[in-house]
Amino acid sequence: MTFAGWGKIILLGEHAVVYGYPALAAALDRGVTIAPVPTPAGGPLRLDVPAWELAVTASARDDHHPVGRALAAIADELGIGRPAVSLVGDAQIPHSAGLGSSAAMAVAITRALLAHAKRPQDHKSILAAASASEVVLHGRQSGVDVALAARGGIGVFRKVSGLRVITMPPLRVLVAPSGEPRSTAAMVARVAEATSASGRVNIASLSAAEPYSNTDARLAELGGLTDVGTSALIGGDLAGLG
Repeated sequence: MTFAGWGKIILLGEHAVVYGYPALAAALDRGVTIAPVPTPAGGPLRLDVPAWELAVTASARDDHHPVGRALAAIADELGIGRPAVSLVGDAQIPHSAGLGSSAAMAVAITRALLAHAKRPQDHKSILAAASASEVVLHGRQSGVDVALAARGGIGVFRKVSGLRVITMPPLRVLVAPSGEPRSTAAMVARVAEATSASGRVNIASLSAAEPYSNTDARLAELGGLTDVGTSALIGGDLAGLG
C-alpha cells in the first residue's frame, strides 16, 4: 500500500503568506508516494527516494542530513520512536523547484508511518508532523504547502485560519520548472531579513495608518492582489486572474 502527498503551486501571495497575508494556491495532481516496507527488528528508520537520488536514515543529530533530521522530526512528533521500517518513495515532481516537494514528501511519510503504527489517519496529526519536518528543512514556513499536500484542491490560505477550499472545476495550468534548483529556505530567509530591517515582526498585524518599508508595502500589495485574483477566479474571469 502506498500513501501520497500532493505538490502545489502558489498562484498569488508567494512569500506574503508567511507574514499572515492570504495566498491563492492549488494542489497539483501529482506529488510523492511512500510505501512502508518493514525491516528486521532493530533496523533503522530509513527513507529512499530514487528519483531524487535520496537515501537517508532518521537522526536528530545536527550534523546529519537535513532530510534525515526532518524524518526524525516527523517520528518524534508522532511519538512512535524509530520504527524498523524502510520508506520507499516515488516522486512525480522535482525537488527544489517551488512545487512543494518537501511538504508532499512529509505528508506521505507521515501517512505511511501512521499506517505502519496502526494508528488512524488523523488530519491534525498529519499536519502537525509534516509541519515539524518543514520547520527543519525551511525554518519559518506558512503552512500552505503542508495544507495542500494533505488536503488537495484549490483555495485561499492564511496562517491564522488555514485553508479555505474553493469549490470549482479542475484548473488546467501549465507548470514549467526552470531546471535550476532553488532553495526555499534561502529565499524565505532573504525576505525575513528585508522585513526585519524595518523592525517588523508580523506585518499582517500592523494598522493601515502605520508607515511601511518598501518590503512591507510590497507584501501588503501581494495580499491585496490575492483578494482581487481570488474574486476573479471564483467568477470565472481567468483574464482578470492574470
